[in-house]
Amino acid sequence: MRHRQGIVILPLLLLVLGFLAIILTSFLLVSSRTGFSNRASGEILNGGPQNPQEIPVKVAVLVYDPPIISQGGKSLTQVLGWNNGIQMAHQLVSDFNTFTHGVIKYQIVEESVRPEWIDDIEGKHYPEEVYLNPSTRFTYPLKLTDYVKIVKDNHLDEKIRRGEIDEVWLWGYPGTPGYESVMMGDGAYWINGGPISGIDTKAFIMMGFTYDRYLSEALESYGHRTESIMRRIYGSWEAKNTHDWNKFTLLDRGIPGFGGIGNAHNAFNAEPGTDYNRSSLRMLPTSADDWYNFPNMTGARTQKNCTAWNCNGYEYLKWWYDHMPHVGGLKNDILNNWWRYIVIPDEYKTTWKFSAVSEARSDLTENNASSWNCGGVSATCSLASETSLVRSGSNSLHFVTNGAFDTWLRFPKDQPAVWNLTAEKYLVLWAYAINKNLSFQGNSPTIYLKNNTGGQIRYLPVGNPLDSARNQWKKIVIPLSGDSNWQKSSTGTIDLSRIDSLEIHADTWDAGFEIYFDGLGFSSSDKDTTPPTVTIAEPGSSFILTDETRVTVNASDNSSILRVDLFIDGQYQQTDAIWPYIFSITASNLSASPHTLTVRAIDIFGNESPPATTNFALSNNPPSAKFSMTLVGPEFRGDPKFTVNFTNKSTDPDSDPITYLWNFGDGSAISQMNSTKDPTHQYAPHKSYQVTLTVSDSRKGVSKLTKNLTIP
Repeated sequence: MRHRQGIVILPLLLLVLGFLAIILTSFLLVSSRTGFSNRASGEILNGGPQNPQEIPVKVAVLVYDPPIISQGGKSLTQVLGWNNGIQMAHQLVSDFNTFTHGVIKYQIVEESVRPEWIDDIEGKHYPEEVYLNPSTRFTYPLKLTDYVKIVKDNHLDEKIRRGEIDEVWLWGYPGTPGYESVMMGDGAYWINGGPISGIDTKAFIMMGFTYDRYLSEALESYGHRTESIMRRIYGSWEAKNTHDWNKFTLLDRGIPGFGGIGNAHNAFNAEPGTDYNRSSLRMLPTSADDWYNFPNMTGARTQKNCTAWNCNGYEYLKWWYDHMPHVGGLKNDILNNWWRYIVIPDEYKTTWKFSAVSEARSDLTENNASSWNCGGVSATCSLASETSLVRSGSNSLHFVTNGAFDTWLRFPKDQPAVWNLTAEKYLVLWAYAINKNLSFQGNSPTIYLKNNTGGQIRYLPVGNPLDSARNQWKKIVIPLSGDSNWQKSSTGTIDLSRIDSLEIHADTWDAGFEIYFDGLGFSSSDKDTTPPTVTIAEPGSSFILTDETRVTVNASDNSSILRVDLFIDGQYQQTDAIWPYIFSITASNLSASPHTLTVRAIDIFGNESPPATTNFALSNNPPSAKFSMTLVGPEFRGDPKFTVNFTNKSTDPDSDPITYLWNFGDGSAISQMNSTKDPTHQYAPHKSYQVTLTVSDSRKGVSKLTKNLTIP
């Protein structure tokens, strides 16, 4: 009986233990699950599995292809021979599902071609004549695309709520007044456009592509969406080595020798001053291969150029996405799988690092034209980085317009600045105006600081300060608290703790003008007279200059550094206006004698630091002068002079080019000195001479050799 009880109890005991094991295992799995802390609410969000599984993303593809009545109702794409949006969408899906390493899987669950125009919020669109006659295109502005109408007409909000779709790809035509990407729904934020209000759904994204262009441009538009989202996640986007997003997008021209992958416009090796540069053959070190090891990167760098992606924009962007981190786990509270942020906006819409709000740069104009945009009432405009007229750094921002009314510049153009300016006191800029009209008007320049919720602060000057900048550089200092010369007013809800954009407005009598802007930045101190400090971090004192030597400078100031200048032997050589301050110097045109290197820092108020100096010498090995002499006697009987042939045997250990200078020692005038390598010279008999050969290399290394010559 006891034996039978034991048989019954044992299975029960095993069953209970098994049940407890299941509970314990589940607890351990839940406890050890990678999580992400939502800083806004404390909610724990899914951090993704350690071996990330496929994330399905259901896409609705909408193609707006209006009929052209004057062409018998043929579609716009048929008349102009443009691409098929549906086919392009399928190719994009194939591309994404390849270069995301299986982490995400786009699925087109709905395709719709709508034979109609895309209206703006006033119900307007360009007439078909605009597209049939290129000379008349887009001569007047439209308002923003009516995104709410597109959503309602296609029942997209209902489909989002039912979980039938996750994302929308809208294909249209050029001139559609919309964004490359927008977010809408609850908690939507700026992703190179938007956010769009009035949509009662979870947060979702609508991409805006145009079928007159190609897949390269579509991937670039998606790239700007990616840049906006990752900038929000990491809290900033700058040319610094401060966090992984900065490192991933870092260009070599930002910090030489530390290039990452690049950004949607430029590969890591893009030349300074260029944009949309994905075809550079410059061979430079990059961390590209090491990103496949993320988050366990080794720091290894390899030399690459555009041949790594076949030197075209489409292949570059696929290469760029292919390197994006896509594994499980967390690093510094940020997912190691960046694609989750990019394709699941609703899950991470409050996950961002703007607790450390990005700092305002000290010079927003330095080599930065691509980060600005411009516009005006019935006006065209252009922006470019300019090197011919500069007040600080290596280039200025050149603004040109034909405007007759209000015109403006805005920074940044494709994402919010997210500045906390509560510690700043001044906006400082330099302006050089070219205006052939009577004068500026309308209180130029008027400055606006804005946020993304409609609030704005206006700084209205007394008079037109730009008039005093005509044909000369004029420093303009705007106190952020306002004063008698700059009247401050605000509309909406806004304060300096969250500023998303800066605008500069100007107007003129008649029409058309140009302005060069330089040294534009914010200052956290009063108009101080304290000079900055500057030190040479590397190389050390009394260094040897190789063919190319890197000079790194540390500079600090109570306000903001405007620029750092470098001099050699008192002669100006270079300027750097962007931290870190790094120069590259070479031995070109320098003599072999010792030299002095000097750096000075200048702040935005014009205060100049005491100089920091160091000495250096060239690493050049001078040439070695050698020659032989052969006496051949008089050329004919009775000739009173003897002929001597000289054979030059000089060498240079560095294989530098050599020049030769002969002094034949017979009292010849300096003009008779011969630079021929192997000369012949005639001498009078019965005398002794001293012959000197001087050889010089291309780096000013010099060697001399003197020999005695006796003529019988």
